[in-house]
Amino acid sequence: MGELDLVVERRGTVVFVEVKTRSDADFGGAAARVDAAKVRRLSRVAAIYLSDHGLWERPTRFDVVTVERRRWWWTVHHIRDAFRADLGRMV
Repeated sequence: MGELDLVVERRGTVVFVEVKTRSDADFGGAAARVDAAKVRRLSRVAAIYLSDHGLWERPTRFDVVTVERRRWWWTVHHIRDAFRADLGRMV
């Protein structure tokens, strides 16, 4: 079905984190790789995860962490609430 990069709990909220890495910022950088199709796949897998682990009633959030190379160093950005998903429609 797919994979989840990270699943963490933060103050009672189940947080699904997608990590994207790019060696350059061309074509929108790493964040641009989380497109509509990727959001649908992540949402579907998250719904299955919640169901399988008895966490369906818990609040959820989807974050994205980007890691991009900038000449001689790497930058890391955390995008909280990167997108919303109607998980009730996934199962």
